[in-house]
Amino acid sequence: MKRFFLLPFFLLAATLFLMPACSDDNEKLETIQGEWITDHSVTDVPIRLTFYSDGTFLWEPRIDTEEHSPSSGSYTFDDDLLTIFDDDDCPEITGLYTAIHEGATFNISVREDECEPRIVALTGLWEKE
Repeated sequence: MKRFFLLPFFLLAATLFLMPACSDDNEKLETIQGEWITDHSVTDVPIRLTFYSDGTFLWEPRIDTEEHSPSSGSYTFDDDLLTIFDDDDCPEITGLYTAIHEGATFNISVREDECEPRIVALTGLWEKE
C-alpha cells in the first residue's frame, strides 16, 4: 500500500527534474531558427540562411544571380556546435562548425569539413533578418 503513495511523488519529482532539460534543448534550437542574412564572402552576393524547426535548412541568394543556386539539407545545433549533413553541395560529407549566437548575430566558423563550397557559404557573421 505504501508503494502506491510513493509513486505519485516519484512521478512528480521525475517530471520536475526532466522538464528544464527539455526546455533548454528547445531554447537552443529556437535561438537559431529563422532567417539569417549576410553577404557571400567571395562574391558579395546577399545570402539568406533559414533554419527550420524540423531540422532542415535552406541557403539561398536574396537576389537573382547566376553565381549561386539554393542549397538545402539538415542540421543539428547543440552547445555552439552546428552539424550540417545531407546538403545539396556535399550530400555524403558531414560538416562541423562552431556557431556562436549572440543576440541578433550568429558567427559561424568551420571546425571540420571537407566540403569547400559549404565552408565558403557558411563561414562568417550572420544577422537576424
